[in-house]
This record gives sequence, C-alpha cells and structure tokens, in this order.
Amino acid sequence: MQKKTFIRGGEGGIKSYSWTDAAQGLGYITYYGVTDGTTNIISTEDLPSLLLMEKVAMSSAWTITDNNNWDLLYNLPQIVSGNLYVSQTVEHQGGNGEERIDANVYKVLSDNSTVLLASASGVAFNFDQNSGSSASTKLLLSVPIPTTAFAIGEKIRVNLINYSHEGNDSETYALIWKDGAGRGNSTYKQKDPARANANLDFYNDTYLKFMVPYKVDL
Repeated sequence: MQKKTFIRGGEGGIKSYSWTDAAQGLGYITYYGVTDGTTNIISTEDLPSLLLMEKVAMSSAWTITDNNNWDLLYNLPQIVSGNLYVSQTVEHQGGNGEERIDANVYKVLSDNSTVLLASASGVAFNFDQNSGSSASTKLLLSVPIPTTAFAIGEKIRVNLINYSHEGNDSETYALIWKDGAGRGNSTYKQKDPARANANLDFYNDTYLKFMVPYKVDL
C-alpha cells in the first residue's frame, strides 16, 4: 500500500502515513519494537533487536511471561486519537496451551511522570488446534486511545504484558518475539480437516509492530 502524506497545522512539516481512515479522520503510522534486552524503543525504522525473543517455561496456570515498557519519543507536537494496534508473534514449543497479550498505554510527561490513557485485554489464542512440537500465531491487540495532545519531549508508552499457560503437556515453553527486523522463522501449523487433519504450514513474520493513530486534516 502506498503511503500518503498530509500537512497538519502546528506540526511544522509533512507526515507520511502507512494508511488512513478517512471516516475517522485518522492517519496511522506503523512502528517497530526494538530492544537490546534492557532498553525498549518504538522506532520508525525496522531495526534488528539485539534480543530476538524471550523463551520462558510455562505453568498450568495463567502466568505473566513477559512485561515490558515500549517508548516512542515525540520531537514534534502530535495528537494521538483512535485505536492503537499491537501485533506480536508468539510461539509454543513442546506442547499445547494458550497465549494472550494485554496493554496499558501511558502519556509520559517531560518530568517522567505518567498519565494512564487506556488499557485493553486481548483474546486468548488456544494452541490445542495446532499439531507438532512447535507452533506459532500472530496476536493482535486493539487499545482505544482518547484524543490526546503530546508536546515536544513527551512520550507515548505501551506497557505490553504477555500471559501464557500450558495445557496437558509438561515442559512447554513460550517464545515471545520482539525483533524490529522480523528475522525469526516461525511456522504456524494448522490442521486441515479436508486432508485428514494433515498440517498446513503458514509462515509468520516475527516483527513486533505498533500501529499508532494520529488526527489528520483530510
């Protein structure tokens, strides 16, 4: 899809959007999660992370398997409004179970104090429908953000929380991908009833993406 550019008063320049929602007057920009294992940033560039993913042993109860803050620093005034989307690939190794992602979105002021803007809980994905020792899926979470103005030097922070639990199998691991360059090779295995439940393999890229909505003058 070709990116569209618009001029917004007060932003001092031209902004390029990944896609637009004309009905809502929104322009979306796709960002990428990049981490060195300590610092997590939301980047306009699909840069490679030093830490590709976390591999976490699972238990039979729902457990937080990853909890990180992802920050996007604004160098120009911005107005965020609408549904912010998070897309992340997760994988199970060794057995079945479920995965979901939740998020809290904050405005981080120049003094590093925070204001909670919105929270959302994702729908659990059940890996029981897959076969094989390893299977993955791409989770998508929508967080409705109220119209919020950001000044120069302020940040939007996405506190992303992963929840996992294993099913009947023991020694199951969750792989939580967090690469800005999507360099993993994660295969989604889906049973195909039309072929006696043989596996259909689909490739999942392993980008961690944040799709942020901005108010635009269309």
